[in-house]
Amino acid sequence: MKQVTARDAAYLYLGDGVATATVVSCQVVVNPAGRPLELTEDHLLEWISERIWISDLFNSKMIRLPSDIGYPYWVPDPDFSAAAHLQVHRNVGTWASAIELVEQFGETPMDLSHAPWLMHVIPDVTGVPGHAGLCSLVVFRFHHIAFDGVTSATLGEKVFDDGVVSDATRAEGRVVGKDTASRGALTRRELLRGPALWTRFANEGIGIVRASRQQRRAQAGGGRPHRVWPVTRFNHDFRGPRTVGHILFDRGDVLEMKSSLSGATVNDLMLSIVGQAVHDYLGRRNETPPSSLSALVPVSTRGMREADTANQFVPVVVDLVTTEADPRMRISLIAAETARKKNRVKQKLAEHTTGFIDIVPAPVLRLLGSGRPRRKKSVAPPRFNVVITNLPGIARHGSFCGMNIVDSFTMQPVGSGATLAHAISDRGDHIAMSITVDSAVMPDIGEYCQIVRESFEAHRATII
Repeated sequence: MKQVTARDAAYLYLGDGVATATVVSCQVVVNPAGRPLELTEDHLLEWISERIWISDLFNSKMIRLPSDIGYPYWVPDPDFSAAAHLQVHRNVGTWASAIELVEQFGETPMDLSHAPWLMHVIPDVTGVPGHAGLCSLVVFRFHHIAFDGVTSATLGEKVFDDGVVSDATRAEGRVVGKDTASRGALTRRELLRGPALWTRFANEGIGIVRASRQQRRAQAGGGRPHRVWPVTRFNHDFRGPRTVGHILFDRGDVLEMKSSLSGATVNDLMLSIVGQAVHDYLGRRNETPPSSLSALVPVSTRGMREADTANQFVPVVVDLVTTEADPRMRISLIAAETARKKNRVKQKLAEHTTGFIDIVPAPVLRLLGSGRPRRKKSVAPPRFNVVITNLPGIARHGSFCGMNIVDSFTMQPVGSGATLAHAISDRGDHIAMSITVDSAVMPDIGEYCQIVRESFEAHRATII
């Protein structure tokens, strides 16, 4: 039994619970000899049944308490059935039809009364880019309350490994445990804990508000201007549905560019490439931003602090310096800012500073979320313009039922105020970028993908 933390519960209470909280990870395998896939549902269930032991979150369910008087609990699901988490979609046909189906998965709410994941298999797809014969898609859909990007990538490497799941792997994956309790017992537990939690929130909350106000006054007194980001088409209410694009970059070219940029990382380079692409996309629609664009960049806190939460990151806002025409100068400025923001995160964690999210009671967080869907069209300057996520390390493709995975992409959460997101990962032989956007503001994601490629080539021509 394990209680959901406030940081994780934010994906339950804030946003619409679908586009803002579900992640769809897609793996592409080439059918053996290019022939129709011969795997039966029984074979697939056997494969899944072995791998659910990698993490006991795979066979646990979430119990919500009456009126959300406390945060939910993960408990073992006594009625868990692997068959209920497998869906096979035959006769889909073409790549375009398969992608359309994947996008429909992303718009379907998840049943959180059971384990928050589903695996979809789409066999025998034709016309997969870069592959002449039949391919199949293995789609893993999950709720962000259970896994963040790094956790899902780490688990994905273990799931898509055809080796036997070791006892050590099983032990490492026990985060919920075997203990359980009824909804009534958990409710009584929260009622007993309630007075102490609310007292802490009242006492420490006042201090947090005061500290925040003092910090703003100190910044104003020090002459540091408050940066205001322009309102773009990506900073209004989410209308949906989500659509997804996928781009591959030559890893050698990326590393060669990075080696020519003193003090910059691959992530800094990719921030510049995306920033220029967004700026150019808007410019081609006569919507050139009047000032620099910004990105929300999650900074992983793993290794910086002990945490009992699934989502271990701190979001920081980075200036993409899109008003600077010279890519080298732009990347240098981005690198300086990302280094400064990361150091600030480390400093804050070292100080063990209590944040609002660490003490907010569940009813308050739920109340904050209940007002968000009624928010009118955005007119105020946004907190940031786009989202850019970088997964650390090299993420190998792995295999599925003895077949090598040759490609993968991800549909990420997006929501009102931030309807364009990018996820960048190092696949060992190439750098992959998955793009997720509200199709209402970008009807043809293929055009944007091409602009991103053009931005990459422009950087390459200037830097190398």
